Amino acid sequence: MGEGGRGGSVSRSLGAIGRVARWEARSYLQISVLAAAGYLACVVLSATVFGWPRSGAFGVVGAAGGFVGAAAGQSHRLHRRRTG
Repeated sequence: MGEGGRGGSVSRSLGAIGRVARWEARSYLQISVLAAAGYLACVVLSATVFGWPRSGAFGVVGAAGGFVGAAAGQSHRLHRRRTG
């Protein structure tokens, strides 16, 4: 049994997290879809969970900045892989 008596479920979860972290986009369309989905998720969460008037547009833009930054990094990496 693994740590905490959970067996192999912890190692499977960590393996899945590792695969997600190592994922690399193969096209700029995938990167755009990832960024748009992240931004929409931030808008929906801000509107439903936190209440739009309280968080405002600054909260949405601030939260979505992480997704935009990740998309920019993926785009740069894709360009470097394609051009050598």
